[in-house]
Amino acid sequence: MIINFDKILNDLSSRLKDGTPDLTNEQHLIKLWDVLKEYDWPVDERVRLLQNLTEGTDKKLPYKEVGKRLAKIKSIEQQGTVNEKVYGDISSEDFIKRIKTTFTGATDIKGYDAGDTVQEPTGTGKSGPKRMSSKAKWFTWKWKGNNYDIGLSAASATGRGSKQTKDQELSWMLVLSGMQYGGNPSNKEEFLSLLVSNSSVYDKIEGMDESTAMALVNFLDANDSWYKAHVTQCTKFMSTISNKQPTKYVKDSSSLQVNTIAKKLYKQDYGKSLDTDKWNPADIWLQYGSVDKTAKTLNEFNNWIIESLKNGTGWVGVSLKKGKGSIGIVNDVVRPEYRVTGVGTKYGALLSQGVAFDYKGTELDGFALNFRIFQGGSTELIRGEVTKKGAQAVQGKAKLIEFDSFKKGIYSAVKKVSGVNVELKNKKWVFSPKGKSNFKKVKTAFNNIKNADFGTQHGDWGSAFNSQTTFLDRLNTHPKIKTKKEGQIKAALNARFQTIVLGSIVTQMSNKDLQKVMVGMLKYGKSESDWSSAHYKAQ
Repeated sequence: MIINFDKILNDLSSRLKDGTPDLTNEQHLIKLWDVLKEYDWPVDERVRLLQNLTEGTDKKLPYKEVGKRLAKIKSIEQQGTVNEKVYGDISSEDFIKRIKTTFTGATDIKGYDAGDTVQEPTGTGKSGPKRMSSKAKWFTWKWKGNNYDIGLSAASATGRGSKQTKDQELSWMLVLSGMQYGGNPSNKEEFLSLLVSNSSVYDKIEGMDESTAMALVNFLDANDSWYKAHVTQCTKFMSTISNKQPTKYVKDSSSLQVNTIAKKLYKQDYGKSLDTDKWNPADIWLQYGSVDKTAKTLNEFNNWIIESLKNGTGWVGVSLKKGKGSIGIVNDVVRPEYRVTGVGTKYGALLSQGVAFDYKGTELDGFALNFRIFQGGSTELIRGEVTKKGAQAVQGKAKLIEFDSFKKGIYSAVKKVSGVNVELKNKKWVFSPKGKSNFKKVKTAFNNIKNADFGTQHGDWGSAFNSQTTFLDRLNTHPKIKTKKEGQIKAALNARFQTIVLGSIVTQMSNKDLQKVMVGMLKYGKSESDWSSAHYKAQ
């Protein structure tokens, strides 16, 4: 049998995404088996060759298994919900020591600083220097006949907490890029390996490098619910738009050209400054082409956005919410016809903070507008969130001041009773001078609230608002209120006074005003105002 190994290797290379055979890679060996079969190699010859290739070499550990082993090191930072990551405040020397102790018998251990380059080895089909990583330290070693490498990112670069939303948006783009590149997410391990190892996937995402991709892969590996949600949404998104990768995946920013043009046209058409998040709440943009600079009005610009969404051209905006995997266009030509027939008002306990306005009417079932403070401040103004029954994420946000866009005076009436209303004297709560004045306004407002539901956890509301004396007595004697800290009491009353005044205004509105004001606030919160732009919503 005449054997042309060059041709066999060329055929094998053509079936690999990076074009470089790795005969320690099980998937590459499977593809080699198929190539040999096509060349009519007998089964026993195929078995013998693969045995020779793997002789003396243990099966190579998957990338994520290497990460798991190294993530057990105590000196490597562990944060938040992600318990499998390889980063932290540890020196290169100490990390090399840890590799030696974790992988007993490892040899040829080398460390590289961010930005270091090495010469590509001969026989790989590549030439010139290879940059190990632009941001992360990188380490390579040999263990049990296999070559290994892994990056060590700075802990501050990939922390959780306030950055988790950012990670979710970046990871969604990374998954979409990998799927549009041709990766199969049904094999999670293999797919995650593609995301972190192939620059044709992560380089498409603005500002992303292999270090960031690695951190996001660790996030997805440890958060399977997010991985599944991403895959489901991206699958439906691709069936709607395109399997083709855009020129770039970009995280939303007010400085993006698509936003600066919208702000300029809104100012021209409406004479006011634009909150771009209420024009188009896209968290990410897919750039298939250039931005339309010829639009003379915001409406014309919005029409270009609609064409981009429908045709998979121009700029496509996507608003991301964690959900069950639905994808749909918001603010397309046909918009929901909201018709309100009533608004229910619900309060919690006396010293809880919020008020919820539950909508009733055409296409409104399940929607609510909830107002509370978000930072726990004693002078903070309440803000609104749009929620929908059954949805896993908030549908949008609305500032208190936006009420005045639909009916003047609401914002100022609520703001007047904000601030510190009580203070401690001799370990007893008393009203501040401003608090006494505010209490009179709030007492009147409370008496005007109609048909609202009130929680009873802190006692009966009505008796509390009989007088200043009864209200202070409630603060000073109720066992559950007495367990609260000083800052909690001040913040809760700041929010509660505001929500009572707002509730009294809303419950006294006519149906005409409910339609104008409350539906207007709902549409504003959901970014569905008449001037809002079309976008995809993944939830």
